[in-house]
Formats: sequence, C-alpha cells, structure tokens
Amino acid sequence: MDNSEISKERADEIFGALKRKCPSLECPVCKCKTFNLVASEVFLPLPMRGENNIILAPSRGRKCVAQICNNCGNTLIFDLDTLFK
Repeated sequence: MDNSEISKERADEIFGALKRKCPSLECPVCKCKTFNLVASEVFLPLPMRGENNIILAPSRGRKCVAQICNNCGNTLIFDLDTLFK
C-alpha cells in the first residue's frame, strides 16, 4: 500500500483532532510541545501469525499519521481511525 500525501486541509483536520484528543501533548522523551507532521499517511502493517508462531506477510494494517518532535526527533504515531472517532 502506498503512503498517501496529506493535503493542507487534511493536515488541519489532523491537528484539530489532536488538539481535541490530546490537548496537552508533549514529547515523552524531552517534554517539548512542538511537532512537525509527516507529509504523508503511514500504513502500519499488522503481521499475522500462522502455525508454529511463524509470522506471515502482513495482509492488514492501520492507516496512521506521524508527528516528529522538533527538539529530539522522537516520533509519535497516531491511528487515524481512532483519532477521528
């Protein structure tokens, strides 16, 4: 699955949802409160396990968005379906 570019309008929707759901968001590493939004949605594959605990090729996953801390570079990943519930 290709990563989808995030439009300005979609970025504004994402920032709005983050402000509503996480009003005091800060980096868990350095406590910085400013982030950059990665310019494309990220598909996070969820591998399935088969017999004998063998990991199979991912056939499903979640569309996510990533924010990178402006200070230390720590990356936070948010599931888009959950963010917009």
